[in-house]
Amino acid sequence: MEDQNIFFRLAVKLGITKPPPPDKREVYVGEFSVFTETPGAYPYPNNKIVSSKYTAWNFLPKNLFEQFQRLANFYFGVVSVVLLLIDAPVSPVISILPLAFVVCVAMAKQGYEDWVRHRADKQLNNAKVRVVHDGFIKNVKCEQIHVGDLVEVQADEEIPADLIFLSSSEPENTCYVTTANLDGETNLKVFNCMKETSDFKTREKLRSLNAFIECEQPQVDLYKFNGRITVEGSQTRPLSADNLLLRGSSLKNTDYVYGVAVYTGKDTKMAKNSKFKPHKVSTVEGVLNRFLVVMLLILILESLFLTVMFYYYMTRKDIKNAWYLVENIEDITAGNAVNAFLTFSSLINYIVPISLYVTMELQKFLGALFFDWDEDMYDSKTSQYAKANTSDLNEDLGQVEYLFADKTGTLTENEMLFRQCSVEGVLYHEMDCTMKRRSESGTKYIDIDHAEHQILQDFFLKLALCHTVHVNHHVEGSNLAILVNGREDRLEFQASSPDEKALLEAAFRQHVAFVGLNNGCEMRIIIGEKEEVVYTLHHVLEFDATRKRMSVVVESPSGELSLLCKGAETAILPRCTDGPTDSVMGHVNMYAEEGLRTLCIAEKRLSKQDFNQIDSMLLEAKNTIENRDDALAAVFDQIESGMTCVGATAVEDQLQTQVPETIEYLRHAGIKVWILTGDKIETARNISYSCRHFKRGMNELSLLQQRNADDCTESLTQLVDVVLAAYERGEEIAITVDGQSLAFTMESEHNRQMFLTIGLRCSAVLCCRLSPLQKSEVVTLVRYSPDRPVTLAIGDGANDVSMIQEAHVGIGVMGKEGRQAVRCSDYAIGRFMFLQKALLVHGHWYYHRISVLILYFFYKNMAFMNCQLMYLLLCAYSGQTLFHSFSLTFFNVFFTAAPILVYGVLEQKVPAHVLLKYPSFYKDIRRNAMLTWPQFFLWVFYCVWHAAVIFWSVFVVLPSIDNWMFGLCVYHLLILVLNIKLCLHTKLWSAIFASCVLFTFLFYFGFNAVYNVYYWPLFQSSYEFYWLFFDAMSIGKLWWGAPLVVSLCFVPDLLVKFIYLVKEKKTPISFSNLRALRGKVVPVQLTTLSKKNSFMRGGGGFRGSSSDDKKPPVVHYDATGLHSGGGASGSRVTIASSVDSESAAEEHYVPPSAPTAAAAMFNNPSYDHVPDDRQSTVSSTHWAVS
Repeated sequence: MEDQNIFFRLAVKLGITKPPPPDKREVYVGEFSVFTETPGAYPYPNNKIVSSKYTAWNFLPKNLFEQFQRLANFYFGVVSVVLLLIDAPVSPVISILPLAFVVCVAMAKQGYEDWVRHRADKQLNNAKVRVVHDGFIKNVKCEQIHVGDLVEVQADEEIPADLIFLSSSEPENTCYVTTANLDGETNLKVFNCMKETSDFKTREKLRSLNAFIECEQPQVDLYKFNGRITVEGSQTRPLSADNLLLRGSSLKNTDYVYGVAVYTGKDTKMAKNSKFKPHKVSTVEGVLNRFLVVMLLILILESLFLTVMFYYYMTRKDIKNAWYLVENIEDITAGNAVNAFLTFSSLINYIVPISLYVTMELQKFLGALFFDWDEDMYDSKTSQYAKANTSDLNEDLGQVEYLFADKTGTLTENEMLFRQCSVEGVLYHEMDCTMKRRSESGTKYIDIDHAEHQILQDFFLKLALCHTVHVNHHVEGSNLAILVNGREDRLEFQASSPDEKALLEAAFRQHVAFVGLNNGCEMRIIIGEKEEVVYTLHHVLEFDATRKRMSVVVESPSGELSLLCKGAETAILPRCTDGPTDSVMGHVNMYAEEGLRTLCIAEKRLSKQDFNQIDSMLLEAKNTIENRDDALAAVFDQIESGMTCVGATAVEDQLQTQVPETIEYLRHAGIKVWILTGDKIETARNISYSCRHFKRGMNELSLLQQRNADDCTESLTQLVDVVLAAYERGEEIAITVDGQSLAFTMESEHNRQMFLTIGLRCSAVLCCRLSPLQKSEVVTLVRYSPDRPVTLAIGDGANDVSMIQEAHVGIGVMGKEGRQAVRCSDYAIGRFMFLQKALLVHGHWYYHRISVLILYFFYKNMAFMNCQLMYLLLCAYSGQTLFHSFSLTFFNVFFTAAPILVYGVLEQKVPAHVLLKYPSFYKDIRRNAMLTWPQFFLWVFYCVWHAAVIFWSVFVVLPSIDNWMFGLCVYHLLILVLNIKLCLHTKLWSAIFASCVLFTFLFYFGFNAVYNVYYWPLFQSSYEFYWLFFDAMSIGKLWWGAPLVVSLCFVPDLLVKFIYLVKEKKTPISFSNLRALRGKVVPVQLTTLSKKNSFMRGGGGFRGSSSDDKKPPVVHYDATGLHSGGGASGSRVTIASSVDSESAAEEHYVPPSAPTAAAAMFNNPSYDHVPDDRQSTVSSTHWAVS
């Protein structure tokens, strides 16, 4: 270890490597600035950004290294070298030219992409920025900013580095920034500068600024920053993310700001987050690699066979001394055997299709453009088209078996609208902007009196104070109009949470208007017709996913101090020691059953002594650099205790259009949908019913509120027995799991396998209260299950990124929670309903096209080389080539390339409207159904048969022609048969495809005519090919024999197709017998929800609920409290017929010794049963709102 330290110090001394960075970053502002190159300062990087992959000197070697990592490229590279080293019967050009073409195309594509990145980097690094030095502005390039520089940024400019915000032009000492380039959020964010630096508003004043900043080394998290600043003559103050302006964000609504650079270049948070997405490989590529390995084995075996036969034949006595052999056969040595083996390998090396990869890349790239251009996936609401961020996974869209969906913003609109509230244990409902008291049954709405009005006004005042919302003024088109000082002002609330925005808008409608924040601490409130009042904001305890709450400490104009807190009921009510907690909890559950999102509100009155103690505790925790988050969490936990429960709010999040229909379509396509959400169980469950994720007749199970791992294990054991029994009877099963129980489930491999056994047999799975990490864990668990199903994850927020990147295919929804999910996804769509077209149509087309393309490439190359192999059998295994070098070179590049490429881009085996009407077609292609070994060897049989028919037909009909004429006739028939074979597989005869096939034939005839009409010394070694093509075309037998040969070739193809047609007639639905089944097969017809069934103002329920608010009958197996207490343990199966509070549920006790008895309850014939995908395709029963 000591030796290593010595060598490391020596390397640092010599400048070979950089010294390790210190634990903390120290930045001096003013006369000690590193701008003056302070001796001994750590060499932090400059502000240069490099996103390019290559440089001018390493592009060629690095790119070539990457190119030859592909199996086919590496193979042909080896073959090319071998052809140069041995006395090969064919020219090395036949391998070098196609290989060079493929490599150059890929190199040009990647080089262009990198050149674009270089150009963008250069534009960014050379942008002019203003640095303040000695009171003067110095214009420098962006890449020349160093740590410690004072930077001036003006309105609408991008922040050039991570800056500590010192001062601004705003009198409130704030600035407004958009971070769309970082997290995709377009709303304005407010940043605050320190009071100690806020007076340094001019360049001249900045000259006298001397400060010392101490902060943590750069980290990835955009929303975390810990540091402290000491200004000369002032005390040390803490720095947080509210004081850090990040590179890539844009300054808005502020004339200018000054800041000091703390992170530059690759240390900025933008650079730390600018990492390539994890590379995903299509499942088809795995199959392709296995096919390539088989082809290589076939090549090796054929070459070994030819080598053995060559030596066997040439050692025969009647051949060994033949007069026409110039030299006698060499002795059999290892070197000679290897040389012969390589000779035969070079002759038949085209059995591996080199151009397959480049054709696949072009096919995928062009196919992805049609995904972007699809008018059916255009979202008129956001004016955005669907987008393919990658083309590598196109075919996986047609292989999805499990879909993992977020709820908020993905299934719902993420447009919150305040509906109800509970205040002091009384229910209130907003109707036409007026609050009315609601009866417990929800059937009566009563006008409120003056006393209730005052209570509600005080409640909405708390909502108007407890938030982090920014207000935009004078916004045209806003419906929030208010008179301020006699002038009308139209407001717009900018909130990071749609719930906060909905609550402030509700308070505005009840005449409690928050109109802005001045100087970072003065909260302006207008109540009713009164004059504006100002509350002082002292502290904000920010929301985080762990605490699930946020708080503010405010002071009223009269000097009263209060802590206001809002958050999830599980995070608020246990911390309340006073107030109507029981009734509020009951109301929260009731709201959740109605599909509404809830928040609880609490208050804590503070004395001056309490406030001073809180102030000192927070200051001490914020001044901590190491483990600041833990220190703040401990202080928050202490402050947010002993509160008084005030009430709860309920907001509605509407379902997106056609979500129920889309889930129904996906179910009939054989795709199982799992909803993974952080919402409450009751809310998520009711949304599941409204979007038909959970349906009437499903056997609903639950794994909830497990208290420890042992209880969870026992519950899972019983659930496994129940699920297996119900699954064997063909019943549909649904299960609800919460995050706490899932955490215990993931602790042991045994529990994970039991949960997997349950989940894979369920038709619908709902996981509630999950963290982003838990979402990713669930996707990983299913993805790597024994069957390796193809998974798809879809979400719209940053909390969905982990599961989007973990799934085989990730789709981001262009929603209202920023664009981080869209940027990290493989594909992006505007609405959940676009999944119908993306999967059932585009996915089906993509997979069918790529499957035929791959099989066709192997087929045509094997047929080509099989003719060569058969020729070797006739010429005493001498290594004589059948085809001329130009024929070998042009075979893949020109004569058979264009039609299959156009086919791979435009082919539509089944029209889009049929695929959407009959979603069960999707099940026919899953699990690589078209790329199985039987399919592969079927195409191998085709190529062997076609090659044999062509070769021996020419041999029999034209026995007296010479070698090159024989090869040309075989080649001519091969080109004809191979292109006709593709035409037989084509369903969509577009003008482009027909023209492409015609052009291929014309080019073939034209090229051969030109090549044979003249002697080309550069390509031809003799006059053997002069006029050869015209002589061949003058043979009458070739013309009348071609139709017979083609007909004989396709006898097996037609026979196989006839067998498939016979089998398809026994299938409920297939494209070939749709007309015969017309009137017999019922397509999927989904009843859309009528307007009267949606949530109307003044009525309760959730989107899609029936008019009488009754839920379909459902069977519950509740594993919520298994083995709780000291009594006998067991579980309950609850059969509930309605959500009506007045209806009682019938309960049946299931002893733990006979868990399968619970399964017997599921065979109740009184329930409408929908068979699963194993028993039915499209004839399942659908329930719809009447």
